[in-house]
Amino acid sequence: MEKTNVNNPYGPPIWPRFEELEGILQKWAQKHADLMKLEVRGKSLEGRPVYAVRLTHSDAEDSKKEHALITCLHSGVERSATLAAFYILEWFLSGDPIAANILTRQ
Repeated sequence: MEKTNVNNPYGPPIWPRFEELEGILQKWAQKHADLMKLEVRGKSLEGRPVYAVRLTHSDAEDSKKEHALITCLHSGVERSATLAAFYILEWFLSGDPIAANILTRQ
């Protein structure tokens, strides 16, 4: 991931830019279309898309699934939760047997 501007007053230069995170989401949604649905649910004050990700195994019946909500990037300076959510998404999409099993129930 490309580092942000060192002079950015909102955090250290280790955080990925919004455009990079957006690109990762779009790539995952294309690559894992059977598991991940990416939707634009609105726009931020700056005009950026506000995304919702639905992650589930489509073969399992929805009425028998549990639901979980993970939220992040509520503000521009709140970045650690965003990276944690991306790591969780990456794990669910990894093909790990435990993650695959969870997606049949979520």
